[in-house]
Amino acid sequence: MAGSITSLGIGSGIDIESIVNQLVAVERRPIQFLQTRQTEIDIQISALGAVRDNVSNFQTGVADLNLSSGFRSFSVTSSDDEVITASVGEGSVPIASDIEVLTLAQKSKLASSAFVNGDSVVGNGELNISVGADTFSISINDNNNTLTGIRDAINDNADNAGVSASIIKADDGSHLILTSEESGTLNAINVTVSGDADGNDTDAAGLSTLVFVTGGTQNLQEIDIAQDATLTVDGFDVTRSSNEISDVIEGVTLSLKDIGTASLSVSEDRSIGRSAIETAVTAYNELIIALNTQRESTLQGESLLLGIETRVRQVFTNRLNVEGSNYQYLFEVGLTFDRDGVLSLDAEKYDAAIEEDFNGVVQLFTNPDTGFAQAIDTILSSYVQTGGLIQARTDGLSDSRSQIDDNIERIEDRVALTERRLRRQYGALDGLVGQLNATSSFLTQQLANLPTNNLINS
Repeated sequence: MAGSITSLGIGSGIDIESIVNQLVAVERRPIQFLQTRQTEIDIQISALGAVRDNVSNFQTGVADLNLSSGFRSFSVTSSDDEVITASVGEGSVPIASDIEVLTLAQKSKLASSAFVNGDSVVGNGELNISVGADTFSISINDNNNTLTGIRDAINDNADNAGVSASIIKADDGSHLILTSEESGTLNAINVTVSGDADGNDTDAAGLSTLVFVTGGTQNLQEIDIAQDATLTVDGFDVTRSSNEISDVIEGVTLSLKDIGTASLSVSEDRSIGRSAIETAVTAYNELIIALNTQRESTLQGESLLLGIETRVRQVFTNRLNVEGSNYQYLFEVGLTFDRDGVLSLDAEKYDAAIEEDFNGVVQLFTNPDTGFAQAIDTILSSYVQTGGLIQARTDGLSDSRSQIDDNIERIEDRVALTERRLRRQYGALDGLVGQLNATSSFLTQQLANLPTNNLINS
């Protein structure tokens, strides 16, 4: 409401407007203090968000220590990538194998005789297509009896057992091509016809021109024969329907490329575990630096930060009680703090522990019940998860800010009432002083008009 009345002081000549504004400014001083406090809270909330990010980054930094696979890696090499390649996965072990590829797995592929084009009518009847032991049937009538219509009917059939149809336009005309989606002898394609409109279900005319039966009538041309992959692994015979084989050598997927021989070697690299620990060490030190920076600036006196540092450090120093391991403390495998609280890894001590008890070291970090990664993740999650300690503290500050908003609104209402009251009071005073000034001026004028001689003679 300030400034809504601008005529104060006209009657009295006193700068009442300035007086009222100054008095209102005094009444508004608590609002300025509260607004300053709001700014401080906003800065604290932002700082807590940064702390949450710092803790989350540390949690990410130790994530690889939660899996035994994070302590070793395997690589596989082939002596001839043109014959066979391979990849390694879960369950790999160091191994060397000699492999001879005898045959490659192949998909069944059949082709029809040549038709003028895709619109050529083939014939009507029932088309029965088998892929291995699975069969589906299609009714061929005047609506779909062309080469294109039969192609689409096969591909769109909901019961299609694993065959795709296409048309190749060659120099001699258009050919319907049937291809099994999977390789191997169990996925060979067979086609029979029933109810051919020309009365013969096996001749090379009408719909029966598409008949192909292994060991029987073959009106379709067999472009590719369904075939299994055959190979020997260290002298043992192996037969599979696919050229991608993952169930012969544990943890290794073989990709057969050509007939021939090759040697595969799977080797293990245990240094990856040390790299994962060093990543966690760096993440921890960065977290502590970030916490100290906040404690020395925006979040001075914030007990939450000390709680994070204390609880995390305790996990690094306390006994972990891991069953099946020669090691129970992280310092036993090379993790130590210096006098300034900086964490580091003694690589020689770690390597020695790995050589003495590799599985024990892995268990020290990855045991799902008492291992380091589980213990540290539980603590960090309690701070960064939805509804965690950092969010609870942030919510508390947000509530305080909302309360300040309410207080500011109440003070603004009170200041508005005070301003209206002051304007009424000073308005009345201004009018009274104006009347007195007018009366004084009138009396002065009247006195000035009195006859001077009469006053002297008197």
